[in-house]
Amino acid sequence: MSWKATFRELRSTTRISLRKPATAGSADASSGQITKSELRDRQKTYLTSHYLGLHITVVSVSLAIAGGAAASLIATLPSMSAGQIWDVSLLWFGSILATAVAYGGAMVGAFALPASLPSITDLLLPLLVCVTEFLLFTIMIPQITHAIDVRTLINTWLVLMAVFGFLAELSILRARYYFTSAKAAQVYSDDAPEIVEKYIVRLFRDGLGAGATCFVAALGAAVRMTFLPDWPGFVFPAILVGLLAFGLAGHAETAHMWQRSLTANDQATDANEVPAGDTTTDGGLQHVSPPITDAPPST
Repeated sequence: MSWKATFRELRSTTRISLRKPATAGSADASSGQITKSELRDRQKTYLTSHYLGLHITVVSVSLAIAGGAAASLIATLPSMSAGQIWDVSLLWFGSILATAVAYGGAMVGAFALPASLPSITDLLLPLLVCVTEFLLFTIMIPQITHAIDVRTLINTWLVLMAVFGFLAELSILRARYYFTSAKAAQVYSDDAPEIVEKYIVRLFRDGLGAGATCFVAALGAAVRMTFLPDWPGFVFPAILVGLLAFGLAGHAETAHMWQRSLTANDQATDANEVPAGDTTTDGGLQHVSPPITDAPPST
């Protein structure tokens, strides 16, 4: 057989194999097709990935502009008095704390979110928080604000901090809605609702902190812009720094709560697995007696 006949036969066989219809059940992993089951698996972690990804982006942008604000403030220090340096430093540190609190809130709870697809609210709230954090640092850059006086800077910062507290309150309410709805729908297994309930209580406390931040900042801005324009600039920012530090400590305690609860569940599961023999201790040494069986001893 010549090479031409061999080539024609090979081409004919290839055409037949390409025209062969797909049989039922041939859509597997090797075909590259996405199954409904795979879509469900993706949905389980999609909301969590959405929140974590957005907040990581937010904190990256905020830290970048924070560095720029710090460099600009350092360059203008010779022209400031000691009191102004203290006030501006307090504003910068408070902005850092606000960024850390918003980021920490997402990090300690997003992993437990139920399977869901994010809505437009889940997109807008983190973006608005990002814009607010960006502005908290931007107003401290004289090249952008054209060297506004420290009094106006403090008032503007208080207004932005009130907006930040309001957006944080909305974000916490949104998170509580997800967890309470999932708990009511029995999305979590029998050993998880107690842990989730503890976290819902934590979210309520976080909401109180966000509301307090919004109220104090709005009150400070109103007082300084109307009744007491000469009020010492550090008073309300110092109170807000204390509230934000308390919120950050609360996030750390929430993370420990998750760790303790999840570890306790694992230990309870291990304790339910009773060994075949009796376990006794003697002088710190553990002795396990062999299991009792009905079989006669071997000779």
